[in-house]
Amino acid sequence: MASDVLKIYELKRNVSSQNLPVYGTTPGVIGPNEIFSVLYSEFNGGDFIYHISYYNASKGFSRGWLSHASMGYCAAVYTPEYGYYEMVDFFPGSIGDLGKVEGYKFQVRRKCRIFKGTKEITSIYPGDAILTDGMSNCGASYSDRLSIRLYRKNGKWYDDGEWCDTDTRIGKVMPSTITVYSTKW
Repeated sequence: MASDVLKIYELKRNVSSQNLPVYGTTPGVIGPNEIFSVLYSEFNGGDFIYHISYYNASKGFSRGWLSHASMGYCAAVYTPEYGYYEMVDFFPGSIGDLGKVEGYKFQVRRKCRIFKGTKEITSIYPGDAILTDGMSNCGASYSDRLSIRLYRKNGKWYDDGEWCDTDTRIGKVMPSTITVYSTKW
């Protein structure tokens, strides 16, 4: 029997106080507050499993899966609950809401690369920010990258980027270490 697959591509955080077991070829755990990426869910054998990418301390950036029960302890990371709503007047002088872009702002704590497709186009630094749509979407090919609407560099907003680093690929998986962060976590 074929399994049913639902693509998700979302950055999540373990909001429980317990380790969540990761199964598969690179088993491990998602610790309390750790951030990881959910790629897709699959209904197979009578239950849902969630395929993820995560940072495994002994193996590096890895893939595995979480049980349906474990996903009940997880929440999306870059959502309206944790971001700061902002309406950016992207085209000054426009009439009404034309030329305005709304979203949820998150700060960066270290160098953060900005991508258009897979090509790096620039970097932003502490004091700069990104604006998301509030959906916490990550990439299919690069699940450690966050989908963005705009990025702010040196006080000016730009719309030529599509993705930014989170640095979960290199082990920056805690709210206190991840590159793009919220003060509400």
